[in-house]
Amino acid sequence: RIITSQHYRPDGSEDSYCFTDKHTHILDLTRSEEELWKNMEGRCRTAIRKANNSGVTVDEMSDRKGIEKYYAILQQVYRSQNKPCPNPKRLYYDIWDNYGRKRAVFLSARYNHSMIAGAIIIMDGKRAYYLNGVSKHEFRNLSASNLILWEAVRIARENGAERFDFVGSDIPRLAKFKKSFGGELSTHSCIEKACSRLFQAIRNNYPVYKNKIGNIQRFFENRIEKK
Repeated sequence: RIITSQHYRPDGSEDSYCFTDKHTHILDLTRSEEELWKNMEGRCRTAIRKANNSGVTVDEMSDRKGIEKYYAILQQVYRSQNKPCPNPKRLYYDIWDNYGRKRAVFLSARYNHSMIAGAIIIMDGKRAYYLNGVSKHEFRNLSASNLILWEAVRIARENGAERFDFVGSDIPRLAKFKKSFGGELSTHSCIEKACSRLFQAIRNNYPVYKNKIGNIQRFFENRIEKK
């Protein structure tokens, strides 16, 4: 029996295991590219055409230097939301170094020779995962995020993937964006266990802590910049 959004112990007491329903969109890549294109929502096709017509281009990153630009955009995204980056830069270098270029695909969307969006796709057998994506807010009207994700779908299909997992559709605005590519909503259960009551309390109050940590981080970043 799956207990959703609750804390539960095998002995009947609470606050050990946390069972939560999670959602993602999964796209069937066994269909032809033409079928995939037709199955997208009209607004998504329009956005992709707009990006193409505006001169946005998408390429695979050729070396590790692109990670610096990718991470700079990621920091900008979280800073605008008053949040700290959830992952260190070292993580993205580790992915680059430990996966072959056929298994970890780093994509860059450029406009006027400048990187304005990026995406990371992980290939695992017959399934591709949309691990991470970023885009510059000031260029949002160019719809680079739509174009880069469409290219990711095409690349995954060309490399033999049969399913494209968008990895997370629990935030409404992101779910709306991912749904526009024509995937089916899928539900799975996430089971978490805190190693102590302290970590349980921290996890339960993480949204509050996250904003405070972000404020502290920006305070020190601003002081460093002034120096």
